[in-house]
Amino acid sequence: MTQVLQYNHAGQVIVCPHRGEAVPSSIVNITIQNSGGTETLAQTPATKSSFSTTLSANAAKGAKNIAVTAVTGLSVGDPFVLADSHGRTELCVASGIDTSALTIALQSRLHRAYASGNAAEGALISYTLDTSADTDTWAKRSDYSAVFECTDWTAVRAVVFRIVDGSTSNPIEFEHVRRWVQNVDIVSDDHDDPELSDCRNNAWDLIRTIIDGSADGADTDVWRDASKASVVGGLLAAAIFSLQHGHVDYAHELAGDPLMSGGLYVTYWEAFRKHQAWYDRNQDRIVDTYEPRRVTSRRVRRGL
Repeated sequence: MTQVLQYNHAGQVIVCPHRGEAVPSSIVNITIQNSGGTETLAQTPATKSSFSTTLSANAAKGAKNIAVTAVTGLSVGDPFVLADSHGRTELCVASGIDTSALTIALQSRLHRAYASGNAAEGALISYTLDTSADTDTWAKRSDYSAVFECTDWTAVRAVVFRIVDGSTSNPIEFEHVRRWVQNVDIVSDDHDDPELSDCRNNAWDLIRTIIDGSADGADTDVWRDASKASVVGGLLAAAIFSLQHGHVDYAHELAGDPLMSGGLYVTYWEAFRKHQAWYDRNQDRIVDTYEPRRVTSRRVRRGL
């Protein structure tokens, strides 16, 4: 998926697509080219995660928290790799960090057990781009290729990104999910984000995939009235949450089996798709005569 950066903003982070591996020991450099092949950023060092520690206690399969000897260099949302004594690795993402207890809450449960002393290494490589420094070079509506390379790798790692003027944010709020899962506080466990961010983000990503893949050329990166997706999105997020907690029948009642193929979702999707949408194609913040169109085609996604 193409990464989206904001036009005329500082602190735009480009993430190297090497997830699943610990950061290499050698320097990682980045070079950026525009869609015409012109180099817009000469080779320069990227930033590597400095997180490196070991487990201070055994971690069981299925655990959602681990205890470590240090948390320095790790932030919430950062990926890191656990490695057992057999050299098997697992990518984890930190969803919470307790700097006093030296524990890390994980976004997903562990696929295998790990022993005290097993290594945990940072897996994030990134570069912070200031798109406000030169708005002619870093132009809105433009596509770029960022190429990461390192002597420890046999091949480069590349990511495509685009710059837009005010990209669309997720309109699905917690209350849109609660409408469909009113007992969410009872059903959720201690490991759930109380705002159900993962479920809401997953639902939003699925809806965007359908719209962007429609034949009419809709572009949700410049969708100016996405709030209309909040109702159907909340329903879908509730179905995802229900599946995660074993309430399969209710999830199917909400969104069908496979997910997004039936249930109430289809009824609400049909109502949603009839809305006129504004995709600000030239990003001038003015509704031009050619820009409003139906939200998407009649196609309903069949399964995850």
